Amino acid sequence: MIQTEEKMLKAVGQFFYGENFNEPAFVVARGMNGFKLDNKTLDDMNVRKNIKSVRWLANFKPRKSGAYTFTINPNCFAHILIDGENAKDQEMQLEAGKSYPFMVAYFGNPMAEQEELLQLDVDYTLNQQETKEIEVETFSIPEIISFENLPMGTDSKTEENKQPMLDTDDDGIYDDWEVNGYYIKNHLVLPWPKKGSEEEKELIKQGFKKFVSNPNESHTAGDPYSDLEKASGAFDRTIHKAARDPLVAAYPSITVGMEELVLSNNKNISSTEGKTVSRSTSSSVSDSNTEGIDASVGFSLFEGFSASVTGHYSHSSTHTVDSSNTSGQDWQHQLELNTGQSAYMNANVRYYNTGTAPVYNLVPTTNLVLGRQTVTTVTGQLNQRSLSLAPGQTYPKQHLHGVALNTLDQFSSAPIALNINQLDRLESGEKLKLETTQFQGAFARRSPAGGQVVLEENEWAHYMPQIESVTAGILINMGGNRFIERRIAAKDPLNPNDRTPELTLGEALEKSIGMFLDEENQNRYFIDEETGTKHIISPDLVHLVYDTKTDKKIKEELNKTIGEYQIVSSIGENKVADLADNRVVIYGNHEGNNQKWRFTFNRDKQAYKITSVSNPKLALTWDSKDSDKIFGYAGDYDSQYWRVERTSDGYFTLRNYKNPKMVLDLPDSNTTNSNQLKAHKDNGGIENQKWHLQNTKKNPDGKTIYDMTIRPGMNIQINVPVLYDDFTEKSGQWDGGDYDKENALYKGQCYKIPKKEVGVYSDFSLERNAVYLIVMAIKGSEAGNFTVEINGVTGTKEIGNFIVDKDYKYEKMVLKTFGDMEQHLELLIKNHTQSPVYIDNFSIVKIGRGFDELKKENIKYAENLKSDEIFYISPISDETTVITNLNNKAYMRKKSTNEKQFFRFDFNNIDNSFTIIDGSATTGGFEYVLKWNGDSEITFDVVATLKLDSWYLKKSTNPDQMGYQIINVWDRSKVLEYVDGEEKDGWPIEIATLDENNPSQYFQFPQKIKDLILWVSRKDENINVTNMNPIVVPKDFKNKDEEREIDLLFYSEGRVDMNQYEIKIGNPDLLRVTTDSEWKKKGHLNFKITNNLTGHADIKIVDAQAKSTFKTFTIQVE
Repeated sequence: MIQTEEKMLKAVGQFFYGENFNEPAFVVARGMNGFKLDNKTLDDMNVRKNIKSVRWLANFKPRKSGAYTFTINPNCFAHILIDGENAKDQEMQLEAGKSYPFMVAYFGNPMAEQEELLQLDVDYTLNQQETKEIEVETFSIPEIISFENLPMGTDSKTEENKQPMLDTDDDGIYDDWEVNGYYIKNHLVLPWPKKGSEEEKELIKQGFKKFVSNPNESHTAGDPYSDLEKASGAFDRTIHKAARDPLVAAYPSITVGMEELVLSNNKNISSTEGKTVSRSTSSSVSDSNTEGIDASVGFSLFEGFSASVTGHYSHSSTHTVDSSNTSGQDWQHQLELNTGQSAYMNANVRYYNTGTAPVYNLVPTTNLVLGRQTVTTVTGQLNQRSLSLAPGQTYPKQHLHGVALNTLDQFSSAPIALNINQLDRLESGEKLKLETTQFQGAFARRSPAGGQVVLEENEWAHYMPQIESVTAGILINMGGNRFIERRIAAKDPLNPNDRTPELTLGEALEKSIGMFLDEENQNRYFIDEETGTKHIISPDLVHLVYDTKTDKKIKEELNKTIGEYQIVSSIGENKVADLADNRVVIYGNHEGNNQKWRFTFNRDKQAYKITSVSNPKLALTWDSKDSDKIFGYAGDYDSQYWRVERTSDGYFTLRNYKNPKMVLDLPDSNTTNSNQLKAHKDNGGIENQKWHLQNTKKNPDGKTIYDMTIRPGMNIQINVPVLYDDFTEKSGQWDGGDYDKENALYKGQCYKIPKKEVGVYSDFSLERNAVYLIVMAIKGSEAGNFTVEINGVTGTKEIGNFIVDKDYKYEKMVLKTFGDMEQHLELLIKNHTQSPVYIDNFSIVKIGRGFDELKKENIKYAENLKSDEIFYISPISDETTVITNLNNKAYMRKKSTNEKQFFRFDFNNIDNSFTIIDGSATTGGFEYVLKWNGDSEITFDVVATLKLDSWYLKKSTNPDQMGYQIINVWDRSKVLEYVDGEEKDGWPIEIATLDENNPSQYFQFPQKIKDLILWVSRKDENINVTNMNPIVVPKDFKNKDEEREIDLLFYSEGRVDMNQYEIKIGNPDLLRVTTDSEWKKKGHLNFKITNNLTGHADIKIVDAQAKSTFKTFTIQVE
């Protein structure tokens, strides 16, 4: 017999303590040639007793056709089945290249020796020639591990339940193990011991991981590898170790990033002829998900975590290219381009794989998008293909130059072109996005000999949709510089046949990125394997970003675990909402159940029903039929639902669902016991409409967002802190206080700020034009407050003002680094109480870049809002009603020629905002502008330079609200809102918190006013004289210069150049025109009145060229 070297055999073996395939012991996904098990495999194994039966299954693919005869040693009690037929010592005709199910089994011997079962030896002869050992290269693990065709006489019932051990999905792992757990040791799959047993404790101590999987699906995470292959490690060795867990998908995440942009006026961009410019760029995945996000949009802290909802979550498939450092370069001039010519682009790019699985023969397809316009779509050519790209790696490697992406075809006959307009937009800092829409690439399988096999049919594209449909996606963003993407199998609660194990978000993070808990300070961390950096990832210290679909799923999950809260007034000494004889009143806090409220989220209404703990049938209800009072009522009415909105200073507003303009209100700010609460119109965040929601349990069941069950289709980006201090070690960045070991949040130490002192965190840097979340746990021993200020950011000082509690409470505040900023910043924490306050778990998280998109949007609006034109501003519902300056306050009133209702929009090129100027009023030569007073009032005042006078227009993304919000530059969470009603003087316009679903915050795009004549110097007040005939000049009238003259300003699609007209005056003795040509060009006609004369003069303005009359009117001088 010809013997061969011992080699690894690709086959699945199941071993049993019972003699008839009962009492499963372990499963193995590989053996040695001959269907042996390496003796070393059982070293250090906790095998309870001797193995009595075994069965192996593989696919056999003969190299040659012919008559095969297989023998096995030992012969007794052993069986060989090929394609379900007995093949031991039987001659069988087999075809070369055809795959046959091949089973080897040993059972039925009560006296079996374990050594015999572990050292089975299968040989064969072909066409009755010499006997050979089987060749491992001809065997492989089958896709389906089915032992249905067992030899007669087997019985796999267990002693415990007399039922056979099922393997429903035929992956080689028993259903019971997949449900209750298994682990891998020496490549063997063994059942996880009972919970709490000493054996389990020992396994955990040794670092073994417990695996669970879906017993109904052999590929639980939807990837190309079976649960058995993954758990046993019998797959591509370059797959990330996290994906060995059957619940973590082997999943490549491919993106294309740009590092340099080269532009040329020569189609042959690599030629030395012609002009070129080259600019370095940077690109980031996280900016693509957070672009346009602001803390005021979809930002909620109610559930003990912070999050932003975005309408454009792109996983990590989109890179946003930032070329802002190239602004100010005259590319068009440098390239000597004329109108109609194109610049040709060479993008130096790099491919990134942030997933868990490699891709072979990778060719990405990339959209180049400028603004909302796709410039071109590029599929990589042969010379741009990556032969392999492993997880966490780039192509080319980081120390090499990038790939040139400069042509649309393999012959370089179609270069990538940018027209003059696109070039100007890119030059001005508009971002270019690289969207990786898809990629071609293959996965590898282990060959029977243990090597790698990459076949054309092994396309990732066939598996990606399946993976994404059964998993939740998690993207870890480490400050926008590094990121990790994982996909974790999740159970569909709407599918009763889905037996995927349920995981919480925390468990998913443990499995996919190795998150661990520090037992001393109770914080969670993970290690970035690429850099070795330790990151904190505790749920209170991070910021989540997800799409609207995920937002709904998260709210559904959180609804199952809603807590109980006290509704505490922001004024008074610990006064709470109290249910007293069905009336809801303010009362001193005695922590009774009638002062506790259960918040239950309604998915359809996107609002909470708030019921009393003392009587769950009674809900917090606005008695909208008969009064404005709040009662406890039974039933299910719209007036019983409330939206919970965070205010900028850390409190909450409870907004009624039936009428969103009404909020929970403490009447007259009167905190006297038994003062009944009311529903009152929102007054823009005044104190008696602000509430603190105090959880009635200090740490209810330890529940956090990480205890939420993940579901398929969820996509969550977790922004981890860019700066943090858990105070485990002393830092030179803190000053003004001392480290303290007695008052830490858990164990360890914290930072103490003495009474009336200031703690300073200094010498740190942040990015410009970004939004940050600052979080700290803080407590004190005496009532009072503390404030948080920032030094070094222009236009920002105080960013937080909070009440100190005797127990630790996480306080969160938003910092926007817009405008100028110093290199080194300081954060000041001012203790205003008479006793020390203590800080623990301090972090700064980058939420995203929210400013640039709004600036870019307003640049476009400036093209249609010329500063020399005048406009009406109407609500979306009624064009006949417009914003009006009434006694220097803003109202919504009906259009009238006697009202101050037309406005100019003056565009500021520095921050791309608008000043809204009253076109009908001046004082002392100064113009009135629309201004927020910093509280709730909107007024008109003379021009100042404060951000309170500057506004952005933001177009709605909600198809039900097709209008524009007018957002304040100083605080972008504040917008103009008009109040409906039958107000005598009109509907007042107030400042309100931005709400994308509130129609009263939307206005039509400003409407241009045509054919208007304005008298611009009458007692410091401009008068609309369009329809006045005659225009009467009072007897005692003099202008601001004490001259007896009037100035008329003419509009028609903007100011009219009066130089093109001939002015005919019917009474030239009374009036004469004194306007110079420059002033006429701006639309003015100045009429000098002859002293001591009265009477009237007919004015006729004629187009000198067309000989047509433009205007006729009469001026009457008294």
